[in-house]
Amino acid sequence: MAKHKSGAPPGLPSRCDGIVLRVHKQAAKQLFLEIYTVQEGLLRVLTEKGRGVRKGMPAAPLPFSKISFEIYRQGNVRILSEYECAVNRYLQNLTWNEYVYSQIFTELFLALVPPQEADPALYRLLSQYADAVCVKDCRIVTIIAGWQLLSLTGFAPDPATVRLYRTGAAGAGETILSDEDAGAEWREERLTPAFRAFWRRVLEYDWDCRETVRFSAKGLALLEDLLYAYVSQCSERRLKSISFLSSL
Repeated sequence: MAKHKSGAPPGLPSRCDGIVLRVHKQAAKQLFLEIYTVQEGLLRVLTEKGRGVRKGMPAAPLPFSKISFEIYRQGNVRILSEYECAVNRYLQNLTWNEYVYSQIFTELFLALVPPQEADPALYRLLSQYADAVCVKDCRIVTIIAGWQLLSLTGFAPDPATVRLYRTGAAGAGETILSDEDAGAEWREERLTPAFRAFWRRVLEYDWDCRETVRFSAKGLALLEDLLYAYVSQCSERRLKSISFLSSL
């Protein structure tokens, strides 16, 4: 457990428990953290880098580390003054594949989850993903968690009825999911009953299940493609991290 304490500004602190999503270098000795917390949902906080961290521990919290901390307010800025961070050794030794997919899931999460709205189910999903991404197939857990994230945030379509539309040639153009006719410029592609049933299985996947669950390679590839396209459709922004997939 890494423990850090910086100079605390005046005022009454609040205590939070969360999972680190991103760590940005703000200045020479400052870090900007994005953390999803049990108490307040998604928070963005400032802290100092590397001061008082026990020898052998990282100078800053790692993404997907679980963290307990105190924060103070200075105007509209939240200052993280003291924290204890559980260091996950797996997170210190991510492979390139694991790093890429963890970044993709982080971007999906930040694109769909509004700030300062706590949801125990979202925290549980994030915790399950953090535990699984380093020890299971990182691509599969990202696809499953991504679709369950869409479901928990109220964006997921109904696999039984949704329709798939594309423009351009296969592998190019735009992709959307809709319950209605998308118009003459869009080409509808049929989704088989088997794929729709597979999609439902992914949405209902139990992270505590100890039995081996087999997934169709073709089904996973299509579901991954639809995941990124649909999050972009819902959030109205292109996902930057999926550009790393070409390096895998």
